[in-house]
Amino acid sequence: MNQTHDNNQPTIRDNDLQRPSTNPGEQNVDRLLTIYAPEAIDPAFEQDVLDRMQTLAASGQTHRLKLGPAQWLIAAAMLALVAMIVVAAWNTLNNDASPSADLAKRNQPAIANISHGIANKPFTRITAQPSVQLQPAGRVTIGQTIETGAREKRRVTTPDGSVLYINAHTKLKLQAERHVVLARGQIFVEVTPYQTSARNAATFHVDTPSRHVTALATKFAVDVTQSAAEILVTQGKVKVSDVAQPVQSGQVLRAGSTQPEPATRASHALDWTAQLMAASESPLVPASDYAGGALVVEDAAGNEGRLTLRQIHVDVHIEDGFARTTVDQVYFNHEHRQMEGTFYFPLPTNASISRLAMYVGRQLNEAGMIERKRGREVFEDIVYQRRDPALLEWMDGSTFRMRVFPIEARENKRIIISYTQKLDDAYGRTSYRFPAGHSLGKVGIWSFHACVKNGANVKYDSPTHELSVSATNHDLHLRATATDVRTDKDVVLHLGRPLKHDANKLNAAEQNNRVSPRTQFRSFVQGEHRYVMVRHRPKLESANLPAPRHWVFLFESSADRNPLLARAQVDIVRHMLRNMDHRDTFDVFTAGARVRPFAQKTIKPSQANADKVIAWLEQTHLIGALDLHQAWQHAVKLTTLTKTNDPQKQPVIVQLGTAIPALGDRNEQSLLGQLPDGVQYVGIGVGKRWSAAIMRQAAARSGGYATQINPDEPIAW
Repeated sequence: MNQTHDNNQPTIRDNDLQRPSTNPGEQNVDRLLTIYAPEAIDPAFEQDVLDRMQTLAASGQTHRLKLGPAQWLIAAAMLALVAMIVVAAWNTLNNDASPSADLAKRNQPAIANISHGIANKPFTRITAQPSVQLQPAGRVTIGQTIETGAREKRRVTTPDGSVLYINAHTKLKLQAERHVVLARGQIFVEVTPYQTSARNAATFHVDTPSRHVTALATKFAVDVTQSAAEILVTQGKVKVSDVAQPVQSGQVLRAGSTQPEPATRASHALDWTAQLMAASESPLVPASDYAGGALVVEDAAGNEGRLTLRQIHVDVHIEDGFARTTVDQVYFNHEHRQMEGTFYFPLPTNASISRLAMYVGRQLNEAGMIERKRGREVFEDIVYQRRDPALLEWMDGSTFRMRVFPIEARENKRIIISYTQKLDDAYGRTSYRFPAGHSLGKVGIWSFHACVKNGANVKYDSPTHELSVSATNHDLHLRATATDVRTDKDVVLHLGRPLKHDANKLNAAEQNNRVSPRTQFRSFVQGEHRYVMVRHRPKLESANLPAPRHWVFLFESSADRNPLLARAQVDIVRHMLRNMDHRDTFDVFTAGARVRPFAQKTIKPSQANADKVIAWLEQTHLIGALDLHQAWQHAVKLTTLTKTNDPQKQPVIVQLGTAIPALGDRNEQSLLGQLPDGVQYVGIGVGKRWSAAIMRQAAARSGGYATQINPDEPIAW
């Protein structure tokens, strides 16, 4: 393993991070939860207890004991002693294993030689669920030409294992194993390291009509438009034929320019690869069986069935960065009997439901949202009266359900649901996505309509659907229709900056709104009040070449992390290590009631080191409660060492979990005061339960970033 710190640097130990307490009760709790120094147990007594347990287990007999009060006390004491033995043995094994020792030895899931009776018996631990295998990509052969259509994107691998992401309207040819000729379009290349001593064979080449690009074990994008080439580097560096200095990670070389400049956010510049990357891995959580909505009923035999979806219409209203989506679905009951069903609808992650309505005959009934227990009581009462309840109930995650009654024989059942969400906005472009994936096969009539308020002069683009366009009263209208179609493709819509046109044709409000591309003006009248908003985005200067970073990964391993959430956290770390710049370094430690570092020295990014870290995290025991004060204290000490040893590096703390303190200091302001100046904080709330307040405040104070990721989201992207 590559190391970067001097061997003489002081080692950070668990004892250095303990915060003494004067409260006896708090001290007792700390001892019980952390067990830093368990009491020594007499070996003869330990052996005797284990031998008796082994004998009793081998006999296969069970006994019903009738104990008096005194006997119960003795039994409880014996159980406590046995628990102490097991915990002491487990803690001893963990403490004896040096963090820098051989990883395979440290991660053996067995307790060996505690006694001859239970040697080599597996010790059951709650750890992350098994990893998910990558989905195979198509392979391209030497000499093969690939040409994509208007809305066709592909992900392929070259014979050497490098991965090519190919956008629409692209034409390329694989000239050799590591040589691509790009005639037009856009590609993103993940170059795999080449096992050879010949440097010219290790490089990856991309030829364009105007430039030749050479890369070595890096990730970069090439965009050819009208024979001019633009190069964006997200990892490592590349050499461009007509440019003196290499283009480094975080830089872009514009078409026609010979001077690299800071690039926009990679997730913005390469958002066209999102679905390809998401499809490259099997999801941790299977896709919802009710994606797009489903009306589930029981047939005469009691088996679950689904009604036919005859028609679906999606209506979207976009205004001031928010979108209200209304989905109108018409189902048909083929049975000759009245039925009862349940309507399911999974919402997008960042959406909240705003309306649910259902037609009973020709009458539209609006649904209500009430507490679940009360909802069941109301439902039973209404069904008894043979009326339609139209009650909406939240299940779990983002899935809602509504019990539907009656579903008349040989008739349609029409259901309307609306939800509101804040749209993603970056660099003057807003993105909207309607998730597809209806599980009922083909739909008879499918239609889509989007109204962009005051958007008649706004650029738009849909990489997924062909949309017709019209404008009325300064609003932009986009439409699409289809018959007998599968709704298995998301509707994606991008809205950009206003088009260039004659300013004399603009009215006064539009003129005010065009003060500057970085300044926006909005006004709104409600009742007797008029509201005005002005948003100005200043141009901030940044360094031409981003500084290398030192990443400190704080991996929460407390008992509130179940195997699925822990798996998501492991995968986030894995992807971050894969995309880390070659100049960066990192540290990793787990945090619960105490901290456990992976190594005592910082680590350089490499595939071998990443594999060892991931294997170690996968075997982390999920137990105890989170002492956030202690965890942040340890992270800050690691960043302090970084700034002392390498002042050129930017330290970044990356926390994965909840940031909800359960032990130690739990005062929000006191915790936030721990973060020093000059250290960026990245908070990633994994799962539905996380402290948005703490993570967002820490990110805001440090110029960092805070977000939430759920296991059912595309973690690869």
